[in-house]
Amino acid sequence: MAKPFLKWAGGKRSLAPKIAELAPNGFRRYIEPFLGAGAVFFALKERQPEMPAVLSDTNAELINAFETVRDRCDALVETLRKLEASYLPLDREARAKRYYELREAVPEESTARAARTIAGSSAPQWVSVTYPTRRLSPGRSSRAITAAAATPSTPARA
Repeated sequence: MAKPFLKWAGGKRSLAPKIAELAPNGFRRYIEPFLGAGAVFFALKERQPEMPAVLSDTNAELINAFETVRDRCDALVETLRKLEASYLPLDREARAKRYYELREAVPEESTARAARTIAGSSAPQWVSVTYPTRRLSPGRSSRAITAAAATPSTPARA
């Protein structure tokens, strides 16, 4: 059973099971315009594994994180392990310094950006990190991914 791999401001993690329970059975497609951590999607997907879905959000870095989990999960797990190994041994002051370094960094590589997003969502102060915006296709207000494989076969552990 897949669960959200992020914590997100305004997340519906605690409400998602009830929302899924109240949702009609057998609807044709789930469209999520405000993805966040995807708690409602994961709860619905658990009930209806074959349900096609379109997940979208205006936060391009959030969509990058979901695409990376879907497409490059092993590389992401390795990147998160390295990040964890460089962070956990530090004392409180050094962790704070490392946090600000990570917050200010804007990696070019998509897996490193996804790791930054995921690691940042686990600490309450990281939820408010402002990510640079990426120009979207003309006429589109959000990035979307299809969720056929958004449930990772290898769960990422931050």
